[in-house]
Amino acid sequence: MASNLLPLTRLTARLRFLRSGFISERWANSLRGGLGYSLKALYCGADFQDCRPCPIKDGCAYGYLFETPVPSPSEVMKLYTFAPHPLVVEEPAERAPVVIEGEEVDFSFVLMGRALNYAAFLTRALERLGHKGLGRDKTPFELTALFDQSGALIWERGRLIAPPSAVNLSFAPEPSRKSTLFLRFLTPLRLKVGGKISSAPEPFDLVSSLTRRLFLLRYFHGDGQQTDWPSVFFEAANEAMVLKRDFIWRASERYSTRKKSTTPLSGVTGSLLFVADAGVLAPLFRLGQYVHLGKGAIFGLGRFDYGENYDG
Repeated sequence: MASNLLPLTRLTARLRFLRSGFISERWANSLRGGLGYSLKALYCGADFQDCRPCPIKDGCAYGYLFETPVPSPSEVMKLYTFAPHPLVVEEPAERAPVVIEGEEVDFSFVLMGRALNYAAFLTRALERLGHKGLGRDKTPFELTALFDQSGALIWERGRLIAPPSAVNLSFAPEPSRKSTLFLRFLTPLRLKVGGKISSAPEPFDLVSSLTRRLFLLRYFHGDGQQTDWPSVFFEAANEAMVLKRDFIWRASERYSTRKKSTTPLSGVTGSLLFVADAGVLAPLFRLGQYVHLGKGAIFGLGRFDYGENYDG
């Protein structure tokens, strides 16, 4: 089994707002929508409302990042229209829905596999979005800096300093070791179990969903391999012993101006404390902190922190 899953990076953009205004109750929705509109306006080579019939959709920055069609032919997800997006937009932590003139706000987005090649496209789209304005009040901003995974400054005020560095985290199981594991969900987790969104997911639910997501991300955006995931992951998840659950249901939805309809974003936040084989499961959870879990990841949902030997 290959030691690396796929390259990825978390880029952090610093925005300075040029006017006070209302942005959104959920920043990730506005940022994702604004980025998509700006990217399509800049780089769309056709005038299709729906990307599916577009003959160049597979080579388009907007189509690849925001629509992500299943390529033809494909050995995986043949009956699906869209593949998992190689982009996750992460909203600023604990942000008020309003900004004041001169305020600086940092937000992050994660690029996976071949999507790293589109970092410059997203940077240009952010600049354009700043001129058009963000959120309900179309509040203008200036993109002042962009930092890569390591915290290094890679872009500043229209000047590219260096390409973003990537991280390759191994998904290979490590030597077996029992430990207390802690997952804290920072944004609502929409994990479908038994046909509905779970209000109390078990460790096995989390592991099985995460392994599928990582497999698909690698297949569509990495090296295209269909390496089977070893049963040891599922065995370790089945043997996990839950010590404490602290989940809270968060009701939310978003309105799509393109589709003229609302999309549910409700899910659980909170934490899960359990004893398990950390040697086996730690590689998955380390990757999961980047790719997120469950439905709506591109909107920043399913973001979590992972830790071991929690003694709180």
